[in-house]
Amino acid sequence: MTDPRVPKKKRKTSPRGPSGIKKPNVAAAVRLRWQDPEYREKMRLVNERNKAERKLNPQKYTRTRVPDGMRKAEAQKKWAKAEQLAERFIKMLEDEGDIPAVTVPGSDEEMATRALREAFTLAVAPGDQKIQTANIRTVLEWTRAKPESKSKVTVEKAEDWLAAAQADMARGD
Repeated sequence: MTDPRVPKKKRKTSPRGPSGIKKPNVAAAVRLRWQDPEYREKMRLVNERNKAERKLNPQKYTRTRVPDGMRKAEAQKKWAKAEQLAERFIKMLEDEGDIPAVTVPGSDEEMATRALREAFTLAVAPGDQKIQTANIRTVLEWTRAKPESKSKVTVEKAEDWLAAAQADMARGD
């Protein structure tokens, strides 16, 4: 959930025109145009055609997988690169023997490989830093062993410690 106190970053948009100034006269002219029945009918047909086009090709009209501040073409290139990197990563894991090279469709191994591929893709793809960090953690958690703890804590009885101290004193340490 986003924090309501933090102002949202405005999405990058194309400029209004060379001057970047609002033009109230243009808005008045458009309102006047909509009063004309011929124009209304023409625009109704245009809107129906657009609606049909949206149904035929919905991907063209969505900003899914496009982060704010990025154009769709830029994002698609970066997603394609991320998917290529994920394929190389999975291939490396298969070559190392960390995951099976051949899996039965629908098996747990296949689903795990798919999940790992998707996590890696999300980790290197353009998007939210929190999502990338969480996916990097997931990838590392399931592909690399955690490092051993440096400090070894041994719990001894007081008598054992006393005996060790006496032995040290006897040796002259």
